[in-house]
Amino acid sequence: MSTAQPLTPARSRRLLRARLANAFAFLTSGFGMGVWATHIPIVRARLGLDPAVLGIALFVMALAATITMPLAGMALGRFGSRPTTAVLMLAFAAFLPLPLLAGSIPAFFAGLFVFGMTIGALDVSMNLQATLIEAARGR
Repeated sequence: MSTAQPLTPARSRRLLRARLANAFAFLTSGFGMGVWATHIPIVRARLGLDPAVLGIALFVMALAATITMPLAGMALGRFGSRPTTAVLMLAFAAFLPLPLLAGSIPAFFAGLFVFGMTIGALDVSMNLQATLIEAARGR
């Protein structure tokens, strides 16, 4: 027995808008990570980072993302995936420049930590949103 709602024209339009918005979230995330990755050599040269220090910095970003993922789950449970994804997309865009513009190694580490937090939370949020949209579509 299916509990899916019938696909009326109005519901179909809402689902299409939701799919497009979520596709934009994935595009934003991928584009932002691409921008960050292509700037790593520039930031490394500007700050004079040793390869070991750069490796630790990248680990800090991954650690921040991992720490934030369960916290994103709590926010999703409280606020829902749509508003959480929207807020996190804005935060991701706002925090992307932090590691790129850092003028010192401590600022670089802090910027990567904050950037890692937002990418981790955004990843969880937009994937949950995609799952909900696909379930609503009966896929």
